[in-house]
This record gives sequence, C-alpha cells and structure tokens, in this order.
Amino acid sequence: MKQFLLTILFFLIVKVTSAFSISGVKTLCPGTRTSYTLSGYDLNKSYYWTISGGTFDNGQTEMWNYGPYITWSNDGAAGKITVKEYTSMNLNSTNTATATYNVDKFNLKAPYGSGGKTLSCGSTAQIEATFNIEYAGNYKDYSYDIQPNSNYIIIPTGWTIVSLINYESTTLGGKDYRLYKIKLIPDGVHFGDVKIRFRSNSCAWGEWSNAVSFSPQVPTLIISGPAEVACGVPQQITYTASGGTNGSYSWTYPSNWSKLSETGNSITFNSNGVGGQLKLTSNNGCGNKIEEIKATNNHLYIEGEDGMCSWHDGFIPYGISSDIGLPANFTTIWSGAQFNYVSNYGVSLVQLEGAGILTITVKVITDCDTTVLTKKVVVGTPDAPGTMQVQGETLADLNASYTYTIPHDYPSATGYTWELVGGGGNFPPTINIHDPYVTITFNQIGTYYLKPIVYGPCGKVDLDHENITITVVQDKTSGNYYSAKSESINMLTIQDTNKNIFSFFPNPAKNELIVSLPTSTKVIANQFKVNLIDVAGKVLLTASNGPNENLIKINTSNIASGTYFLHLVSKDEVKKEQIIIQH
Repeated sequence: MKQFLLTILFFLIVKVTSAFSISGVKTLCPGTRTSYTLSGYDLNKSYYWTISGGTFDNGQTEMWNYGPYITWSNDGAAGKITVKEYTSMNLNSTNTATATYNVDKFNLKAPYGSGGKTLSCGSTAQIEATFNIEYAGNYKDYSYDIQPNSNYIIIPTGWTIVSLINYESTTLGGKDYRLYKIKLIPDGVHFGDVKIRFRSNSCAWGEWSNAVSFSPQVPTLIISGPAEVACGVPQQITYTASGGTNGSYSWTYPSNWSKLSETGNSITFNSNGVGGQLKLTSNNGCGNKIEEIKATNNHLYIEGEDGMCSWHDGFIPYGISSDIGLPANFTTIWSGAQFNYVSNYGVSLVQLEGAGILTITVKVITDCDTTVLTKKVVVGTPDAPGTMQVQGETLADLNASYTYTIPHDYPSATGYTWELVGGGGNFPPTINIHDPYVTITFNQIGTYYLKPIVYGPCGKVDLDHENITITVVQDKTSGNYYSAKSESINMLTIQDTNKNIFSFFPNPAKNELIVSLPTSTKVIANQFKVNLIDVAGKVLLTASNGPNENLIKINTSNIASGTYFLHLVSKDEVKKEQIIIQH
C-alpha cells in the first residue's frame, strides 16, 4: 500500500512540474506586434505553436520545435494561441500537454447619439447633438481622444462646429457613462446626419456612433398665376412665388417660353401659344413646386346674337372669336342649325321664322386640344314652361327683408323686372336683370301685390297668375296682427255706391267667417253672393243670402291657413277685400 501511494505521488509531481501556460497582452491593438511567452517551459522538451487571427513573424500560422516565446502580428481580429509539447514530432504521443490563450479584438464601442430634430428651413440658429459612451472595457483600459474635426465628427456640408464638450459623467444602473455635447451652426441649406467616434491614443479608431439626424421642415411653396394658356396664341403671363423663408427663388420654365422680365418674386413670360411644366425652386434648400400649365382652347367662344324675333331679315352670322386672338392653326366642324354659308371661321344662319331655342355647336380642333363650343339662341318669345307661382313669404314682419323668386329661369328670358303695388315697399338700389329674384324690405303695415315681369328677345313673356299677395304685420308671431293700428281691424268694412255698409268678421277667421249685409233696406233673397278665392284666382267657396237675411255664414274649417280674397257680388258691382284664415 505504501508503495502504491508513492507511485501516485510521483506521477502528480511529474504532472505539476510539466504544466505550462501562456502569458502576454490580453487585448491586441490592430496592426501591432506583441510577444507571448510560455511559463513553465522545459528545455528538454519541444513545443508546437499554432495561432488563429494574424501571423507569426515568419508569416506562418504554426511553428514547430519553437522556443519559449513567439511574436504575433495581429490583423485587428480576435485570435487564439495554442501550444502543445511533443516528442519526436509526434503530437499524439502520450502525456501531450496543451496550453491556450485567447486574445480579444481591440474595440471602442460605438457611442449613442440623441438630439436630432426637424429644423426650420433656412434657419442658422445654433443647435446641439448629445452622445454618450459606457466607461468600461477598452474605454477604461486605454486612454482615448476626440477632436472637433472631420476625422472624429461627421456633419452636413456647410455646417460649423462651435464646441465639443465632455460635459457630464454619470452612473446609471451601476454603470459609468461619459456624455459629450457638440454645439453646431447649420447653414440653413443643407441637412443630414451627425456622427462621432473616438480613437485610442495608443491603439486604433473606435466605431462610429449612430446617426443623429437633422431634417428640414419644408414650407409650402406657392406659384400664383394662370393655370392654363391660350393654345396657339402668344400670350403674356405673369407668375408670383411665395412660401419658403428667405424669398430667394429660381424658375425653370418650358423651352418654348420667352422670359420677358423678373422682378423680386415675380416673373413674366411670353407663352408663345404652348404650355409646359413650370418649376419653382427655393434657393435655400426649402424644396420646390411644380405646376403643369396646360394650353387649351378655353379662350374661344361663339360670337353672335343671343336672341332675335321670329323673323329676321337677311342672314345671321356667327363666328369663332377670342378676346386675345385666334390660334395660328385650327379647324372647325359646325352643327345644330341650317346654315347658308360655312367656313372655318364662321357660319351664316338662314332666315328664321317661328319661336324656339336654337343651339349652335362647333367642334374646334387645335394642336393642343379638341373643344366643343355651344351657343343658345332664343328665337321669338317661346311659351313659358307652365304657370309658376312666385315663391316667398305671404305673411311678413314690418321692417324685415324677404326674398321672392320664380322657381327657375325661363329658357327664353333675356331679362327680369318686378312690380310692387302697395304701401312702403323698398327695392334694393339695383337688381341683377338676369336673376329671377328680388329682395324687399317692408316699412309699412298693409297689403302688397308683387308681380314678376319676364322679357324675351321680342318683349314680355306672357305669364299667368305670377303675382303674389303679401300681408305685412307688426309681428306675425304674436297672433294679433293689427295691434299697432289705432282702429279695430277685427271687423273689415266696405261701402258700396249707395252708402250701404258691409261688414266681415272675424279677420283673421278660424272656422267661420260672417258677412253682415245692409240693414237699412229690405234684403231680397240671393241679392248678394260671396266668393272665397285663393291667390291663384281659384274660387274655393260660394255662398248667398236668403230672403230677409242680413248675414251670410261661410264655413272655413276646411280651408288651409293663408291669405285669401273675398268678393261680394251685388247686381251693381263687386267689392273685393283680403281675408286671412288661421287655424
């Protein structure tokens, strides 16, 4: 047993004494040469060296029967050194010992940047970008540096570095950080990214930081001027620029245009009858604006009479016209009527008889566009399209304004006027003759009659029942319409030629209207008749008196609320009065 323990101890002593290890620099700067040494080297043994990442001095990656140290030329990558002892070049011999040593790649990790933002286009106000590094690893093991130049800091073209400050050290989550602030002045034109990196004073460059981006806040550029030009007609056109910040612009325009002048933000061209692309560019880098200017035939129209009476002596000419000139080249196709003469520039209508609306059509073909032009010609005085009542309030407040209209234009109308009969109505100073409406301010209580008059090319258009009756009261919401008058109007009275008095009550009426006949003479049956008529002239109810009856009762419960007319008919005459029914 004692002999066995001594044998074990002998092998342990041999193993310990034969142990070896590699020592040297743990982190190797790229491109440098560094020696690594074996500790526990046995002169009676041979060693085999291998290396990954870089080479030995002889340019090899392995060394046989080499001594206790080697020199490694690093290529900047991480690597591993391996050493084995061997006997008679046999690496697989028994009791082969091995040692390894890992060499880390040198690295200054990328800083983290923040502070990017959108800058006003054209602004040169000072701005800041902030960066931080974790003060650990190679940053801590090696001295490092940063300078305010392009080797260390990337900035957009035209910008200026004002200062670079290591302004704060802080601890966050148990880690140490170093913060750096760069103050910059932009040129107002260029925009982009700011990056930084550090360099080890004894080694190599670190990694670039992330990009801190500064982008332009581009204002809207505006081109003011015509969106189209006349096709085939030289035309002077002016455009004005706005938007941006410093008001400095450049123009790019169609090659066929001629620039006539440029003053401030305005530029004037001769279009030479063609369109194209007009581009406005802000000279401070604040973007551009593009407008497509189209050449059209929209400046063309058919010239000739708008209306005529049913018979016209001779021929009636119509032609292509323009306020700025005709295109140099165009063709036309005329249609829609009977022509006596047709040319590229115009036509002549034959003599016209009768009444109606004629539509002349011409297709105009130019180098830029094809356009169809039409012209309506009113011949004679065509009949109005049915009877239409004027629309508007029939019960109006004093000193209020109301608008009255014809439901739609009459196709043959060439003008409108209006007649107002009654007290106190005021028209506006002028009326648009082509608009079938009128606004009236009533300044006196009473009854008004409003009638439109429509004119065609040959005079008035015959319109039946186009009048409207308007009752003006102090306040139509009060229900007591005539409270402003001193006399009582709840009973209306009229007087015939024989001084006989007729009375009507109540007014306004609700369910029943009573007519009181003369009491001074004997009343004969059916001597008097009462007609209730609406504003369109339609008789709604008729009633008569009986023998010796001085009262005529009319049931108005089924008559809609509104304004009506009451006609009292005797053998000698007819008396008329307005009555209001309100439920």
